[in-house]
Amino acid sequence: MIEQLQVLFDNDSPWASLLGVGLILLAAFVIHFIIFRVLKRLSRRWDAIPYEVIGNKVKQPTL
Repeated sequence: MIEQLQVLFDNDSPWASLLGVGLILLAAFVIHFIIFRVLKRLSRRWDAIPYEVIGNKVKQPTL
């Protein structure tokens, strides 16, 4: 497996650039997934903050 990858990169074949683009896209997807997961967790924490109810209107608390 490692020898095949070395051959790909040594020959400057189009497969090497395709593999590089694929790895970059995969890394971007993983980074976005982690960021969205953190944002979701933070928004869940924001929902846990009690709201002030004034009459019929719900007012978000100021932090």
